[in-house]
Amino acid sequence: MRIFTMSSSRKSAEKFFNYINQNEIDIVLDVRLHNHSQLLGFTKGVDLEYFLDKISSCVYVHDEEFCQTEEVLNEYRKKIIDWEEFERIYSELIEKRDMVSLFNKKYQEYNNVLILCSGKNFETCHGRLLAEKLAKKPEDVVYLS
Repeated sequence: MRIFTMSSSRKSAEKFFNYINQNEIDIVLDVRLHNHSQLLGFTKGVDLEYFLDKISSCVYVHDEEFCQTEEVLNEYRKKIIDWEEFERIYSELIEKRDMVSLFNKKYQEYNNVLILCSGKNFETCHGRLLAEKLAKKPEDVVYLS
């Protein structure tokens, strides 16, 4: 299994769906805590599910079991905690929720999984952290910019 990670931020629909199609993504696993805002444009959950089905024949799942908590998200956005603290807290949450086992149980049938998050860049993106924990080998993770 290859695990891709991509942010929904700052992408045209053309670039976004080209990435999906070129990489033969089977499923988009949306790990954004808030995926319903009008500000998300074409990547708003209900719209994205429709577009992925029609444009890419791809499954869409918003799975909150892989999202960060509201509390840590708010603290990070308000700069109460920095990225290093966010990363530590989310890594602990991955362990506490046993996300690796949960992911393997739910999504093992897929070959190419895209973890969708909303970080501005992959260095500070919880989707990247999750992808790196889920991958069996480092080379199984692909960062789409």
